[in-house]
Amino acid sequence: MFDYYINTLEEYLKDFLNRNDIDCDVFLGDSFAFLPASNTIAYTLLVTDSSSKSFLNFTKKLFPEITADIFLWSFLHEIGHYETTDDFDEYEYEEYYFLINQEGLSDEFYYNLPIERAATVWAGNFMKNNVAEVQRLWNNIQPIMQAIYKKGE
Repeated sequence: MFDYYINTLEEYLKDFLNRNDIDCDVFLGDSFAFLPASNTIAYTLLVTDSSSKSFLNFTKKLFPEITADIFLWSFLHEIGHYETTDDFDEYEYEEYYFLINQEGLSDEFYYNLPIERAATVWAGNFMKNNVAEVQRLWNNIQPIMQAIYKKGE
């Protein structure tokens, strides 16, 4: 039954990507991530409370008018990485990868790295400019996610 829910969820996510001409695939992973070598977005259904709160606090500072679930913000943020990849050069990516591998980075510092911030800004602007499309996605996936959570109790 779990596979049925995950497959259905992924069908909606893929449909969303296709409808918006986003050439990415999706899969259930351990965390949210964009894998540029394969244009793939990993998503998760489990986000720690501390990560959720800190990221949503950050998004609220950038887009106080948007109220959205952590899943939507995170998924769209990963799409934002895909959409903003070409905005940064090789040197900026080298610096980014060096910085994100340092111990003790604060969430605020990480979220404000130019590559991370650009992905979040893309996600926020997409939500502002495509309210009906984002609402449609949420209306489709939210009941499936609730069913998965309920099965996991």
